[in-house]
Amino acid sequence: MARYTLYGVWIFKSGKASLSRSLAQVGAARQLCCKCSANSTSRPPTAGTLKYRGKSLLDLPDPAAYRAHEIGFIFQAFHLLPTFTAIENVQIPMFENHQSRAARKTRALELLKAVGLEQRVNHFPAKLSGGERQRVAIARSLANSPSVLLADEPTGNLDSESAKHILDLITSLHFDRRMTRILVTHDMSVASRASRAIQMKDGQVVFDGDPAKLPRHE
Repeated sequence: MARYTLYGVWIFKSGKASLSRSLAQVGAARQLCCKCSANSTSRPPTAGTLKYRGKSLLDLPDPAAYRAHEIGFIFQAFHLLPTFTAIENVQIPMFENHQSRAARKTRALELLKAVGLEQRVNHFPAKLSGGERQRVAIARSLANSPSVLLADEPTGNLDSESAKHILDLITSLHFDRRMTRILVTHDMSVASRASRAIQMKDGQVVFDGDPAKLPRHE
């Protein structure tokens, strides 16, 4: 398995008063970049800085709280608990907030309605299609109203039609909820949905700019 060291620095700003940026990361070491953004690497960086809203992520007293409240995760493999229904899966991140059972259920139902699954709230993952499972995962990622949405190959396990619907949904949420969106992908068609693309090779940034200008071949 290849191991990568990251070189280079990028900065993207977002605020509640302005529309957040949409960033796509393409190429080798992109998952490591995603982990750095979430402050979930197994070992801290050997050099450089990692900041969120001016604060060093490496010095946070409770990194888990930062991930729970500021970061929403969408995974390629969905990562839904098979013995939990859709509405129960969406509630999982809310346990960090010590909400009442009624409040969690109400919030989960609102989110499932937002992703078009109000008729499937009591279905288990095995009874849902791939696209529906990813919609549940998206609803779960929004449970604690995060400011940053990290999507790691969100369409990798979907057919082309379902993939388009999921990307449309993520794009809509990005604009409607004014969230920073980070898409990790190797698919150029997915990267083209972003307002900025960063391409990496062997741990180094080889492109940073307009997705329309991304090189299509090595």
